[in-house]
Order: sequence, then structure tokens, then C-alpha cells
Amino acid sequence: MKCYPEENLLVGIPPKEVLIHGPSKLFVDDYLWFDPQLGVVSAYTVKPRDVHDHFGVFRGVDMIEFFGQTCISAGTVMECWKEQCSLAEMMVRFRFAFLGLGQVQLHNLVVEGDTLVSICHINHYRFRQMTMSGSVYRAGDPGLLQEFYRTYNSTDFKQEKLPPSMQKIADIERIVGRAIKLEKFNNNTYGKRRSA
Repeated sequence: MKCYPEENLLVGIPPKEVLIHGPSKLFVDDYLWFDPQLGVVSAYTVKPRDVHDHFGVFRGVDMIEFFGQTCISAGTVMECWKEQCSLAEMMVRFRFAFLGLGQVQLHNLVVEGDTLVSICHINHYRFRQMTMSGSVYRAGDPGLLQEFYRTYNSTDFKQEKLPPSMQKIADIERIVGRAIKLEKFNNNTYGKRRSA
């Protein structure tokens, strides 16, 4: 890998190389499309462990986590460009922390085997902090996703052009995350105000 990722390198990278979450908490299977000026699209198929002890239903909070991990992935790659470092170096220096969330509206249930698509629009990105909004959909035919997004472009994204038979599952507004220097993250000092 080069010193820092090239444009659109996020597509095709295994999520475990971008996110530090362990296997049971990793909610991204594939990155389908990415534009550092606009946003990112990812996919995840709900696993048996995701619905265990929850009535066979994928929790709303995990749907938000799926959306958030998609956003974090975009932020991680963009920070690599700014810092001119590799993904591995970024993991050693920073952690991405969840800072806040606006409104969430859930429209339908999600069960084991459903394939979800997260469409995340960049609202704001500055000083290692990113705000994104968007929607989560259930894929009508998961097998068509890779082919559909292979020729996707910025106009398609702005118009939120979708593959056939997509069903909206959630709208998520203004999720906020920030890259925190590891020493501050480990000392839990990133959110504290300075004393007078």
C-alpha cells in the first residue's frame, strides 16, 4: 500500500483493515461507493449473532452503529490523506469517537439475512470532525449491488439513485464523529473542559 490511500481506495478494502472493531461488533461487509467530497455507500448482511436474544430482530441501535461505522470509514481514509499516513499508522495514532446524533426515524424491522445499504452524505468535515446524514435501505436483490455501484457517479449519489426494489428502513440525521489522538482517548480527556 502507498503511504496514504488513493482516491476511492476505500472501495474494495476489507472493512477490518479500516475499522478497529472486533468481529462481533463489525457492521460493514463491503464499501460500494465513495467520494471524499460527497459521501459513502456500504452494505451489511445481518448475521445470526446480530439478532440473538432480541426476538430475531436487528436492533435499531445496531442499525445506527452500521451507519456510524460507514461514516467512520470515510473519515479514517480522509484523515490518512490529510496526515499522509497509512491506515495502519492512523490506527496507532488516532481513535474515532462518537460525539453526537440528531434525529433518527426507523421505518421497518430488519431480520437475519437482510442485506442493508447505508447511504451517508457528508454535511461537514473539519479539524478531524465529520458530520454525516443519510438513510439505510434493505436491498431487494443483494446480488445486484456490486454491479449497480460499479458505474455509480456523483450525480447518481446526489439524486440518491437506488438499485431496484430498495426499501427505506431508517433516516439518520447529523451523526458526528471525531478522530481523537490515542493518548487523549485512552486517558478519557477528549471531552473534558479545561479547568479555570
